[in-house]
Amino acid sequence: MRIATCIAALLWLAALGGPAQADVLDDIKQRGTLIVGVKADYKPFGFRDPSGAMSDKPERRKVVQVIEPLYYSDAVNVLLRKDAPVKSWEDLKGKKLCGTTGAFYNKDIAQKYGAEIASFDGSEKPLLALKNGDCIGYLYDQTFVVGKLTEDDWKGGFHMVLPGIMETPWAIAVKLGETNFQKFLEDIHKDWMKSGRIVELEKKWGVPPTDYARRMHEKFKSGS
Repeated sequence: MRIATCIAALLWLAALGGPAQADVLDDIKQRGTLIVGVKADYKPFGFRDPSGAMSDKPERRKVVQVIEPLYYSDAVNVLLRKDAPVKSWEDLKGKKLCGTTGAFYNKDIAQKYGAEIASFDGSEKPLLALKNGDCIGYLYDQTFVVGKLTEDDWKGGFHMVLPGIMETPWAIAVKLGETNFQKFLEDIHKDWMKSGRIVELEKKWGVPPTDYARRMHEKFKSGS
């Protein structure tokens, strides 16, 4: 099944495994195809079309080469039931949210706003729990929430009313030592920033404009 992607064909590029190669970029050019790993449950960044985001953390930088500048930065938000009495993050006190196990912001949101968070593996299980009424909302990445609200199953009884918080940079990474491939992707990132490509794609896919995309466009178009 074909995977449709939003931001670009290079999102969530995994570090290439297997035996060391002389030059990954040369191999890709020779093959004529760039094979990338993309989440298929993260609309609009990755989803299956009708024919069918890793965040930047210090520990990840020890094992892969992160491409600079970082191509995107998301926020944290909640996919809420429309009948939930929540208009602000403070209104979450004492209320139950579904979440994804291992999400770094689960503990922070629970401590700061007093929400009770029930964690599940992946994203499908917490979404099912939300539909079953086990919680009032799903705490996750804002762009994921936006994507869900474009689907018929969710846009009727759910919404996103809270402002996004906790800016979280996303990264593309390559195998350590692949300097040519690194430089190739860095140049692509800079072109995205300079041209405003990311800003344009946010508008195209109905993603709330991010301050990060705007800042980076302003920075690179001015040549600073």
